[in-house]
Amino acid sequence: MFLQHLDWTDASLPGILQVELAVSHNNGSYFDRLFRKVDGFPMFLSVNEEKSQFNSGTIWMDTWGHTFYGESVEESTKDLPSNDEEGQEDKIDSNILTTKFLYGAYASWNMLPGANASGIGIATMVHDRYSYFEPTNVMYGGQITLKPHLFDNVKNIYVNCDGSGQAYPSSSVLIEILDEYGYRVRGFEKNLFVPITTNQGNGLAKWNVSSIEMDLKQPNMYSIRIHLLGGAKIYAVTLV
Repeated sequence: MFLQHLDWTDASLPGILQVELAVSHNNGSYFDRLFRKVDGFPMFLSVNEEKSQFNSGTIWMDTWGHTFYGESVEESTKDLPSNDEEGQEDKIDSNILTTKFLYGAYASWNMLPGANASGIGIATMVHDRYSYFEPTNVMYGGQITLKPHLFDNVKNIYVNCDGSGQAYPSSSVLIEILDEYGYRVRGFEKNLFVPITTNQGNGLAKWNVSSIEMDLKQPNMYSIRIHLLGGAKIYAVTLV
């Protein structure tokens, strides 16, 4: 979910209204502010740092993202918010989903009536990349174990990740499956996983000798453990 964040601390331009990302629970009945500016996180959508532009002071966010498929890398990243450090330089498969957000904006919170300094803008990001995990130390990598989930007629796991690591050539993403007791499932260990070493919005999880559809006993409870080597990042995991 998005929060409108009103900041009066900038003496040169009081009343900056920006967009903060929050995490909702129980169908939106309550939420957590995990990405606060005071904790060092950038705004999800910041105002234009150049003064006197239509979006320099106040941004009103469209609450629904609009998803597009098959745009080129240039088309899908040219309007990224200024606080986004992902898409501009990363080489991403051009045949991916992108999400566009419409927003209304004007130059300042207390803009005079009739002033010609307002408009509608578009911010674009790679689909489902609101936040990510990465290792705190690229020398050692990191891992994430997701909560147990009921696998019932699951055929594939798709991973939204960047396994390239950019400046770290030994980077990759590995996945293994654990049973309900936390033990590795035979045939789905990380050493049998086909490493993901590129930037993929919808990478298919594959093992050398086993198939989820054919070899994983279902219905049953399983956990997914993700290993991040080097500078790899993980954004989202989807079961289909």
